[in-house]
Amino acid sequence: MSKWSDEEIEQVERLCRDLLMANEELNSKIIAMDAMVKNSDAKNRQLQRQIIELKYIIGIYEERNSNPST
Repeated sequence: MSKWSDEEIEQVERLCRDLLMANEELNSKIIAMDAMVKNSDAKNRQLQRQIIELKYIIGIYEERNSNPST
């Protein structure tokens, strides 16, 4: 087994630092993407509730207009 030179050790250390930085950047992007997805999901749920409410209101309106009081 051969010994590593100081230059080889420095290269491995640089590579490790670069990989750690890349990993940190990716983790940050994952956290941001997760927040964006959760926000979008919340907006979708809110819009679905509004659609249900509007359908209910339209149903009541149509029922009242189809049976006018005289």
